[in-house]
Amino acid sequence: MNRLETIVELASKAKTVADIGCDHGKVGLSLFKNGNLKRLIATDISPKCLQKSNDLFKDKSYDYEGRVGDGLIPIKNNEVDTIILAGMGGELIRDILLNDIEKTNSFNEFIVCPHTSPDLIRKTFCELNYNRVKDIIVREDDKYYFIMKYVKSDKDDLIQNEDDYLYPNSLKLQNPILFCEYIEHELEVKRTILEKIEDIGTDRTMASAKKIIDEIKYLEELC
Repeated sequence: MNRLETIVELASKAKTVADIGCDHGKVGLSLFKNGNLKRLIATDISPKCLQKSNDLFKDKSYDYEGRVGDGLIPIKNNEVDTIILAGMGGELIRDILLNDIEKTNSFNEFIVCPHTSPDLIRKTFCELNYNRVKDIIVREDDKYYFIMKYVKSDKDDLIQNEDDYLYPNSLKLQNPILFCEYIEHELEVKRTILEKIEDIGTDRTMASAKKIIDEIKYLEELC
């Protein structure tokens, strides 16, 4: 499955959804076509981008509403069951989640696909007391993406190993071939960086090189 299909699969049982940063609106339309979705609120900070979603739904009879706004600001507390956050960097998603923690915690479920820093997302949701119930790796156009599903926990002290934020063992168990392809990709990136750093040869860069060498050793043991 590609990214869109995976997001739709993870949100397939949702009845009310807010698609934050919806852009073209295709995720929401696919969810309606699946038959379970009853109401969709699509938001985007850009009126021009939101218009693409509005145009997609204008001749359809679904319970759809488009709202212009930043992050979760256009959505009321408890207004939907499921929030979709996809197509943004991990740092931006983290900032959206932490902007109003009371509002964030009013939603039961999140489907998240960060373009960067998936480890930051895993850590943030753990700190917000959400269980990671799905974490799927997808390769698309020679890039690797992580699509995660989080559900609010009834526990107050979720604890997770720091290593599991970066390279969750669940990904290896779920799809060992794709996971190891991703690890090899990471190794290639780090080895290239290491070569450039070692060519510079200053005390500062050599300290950085030692750190990267340790990271490479760790990655080599994963597959």
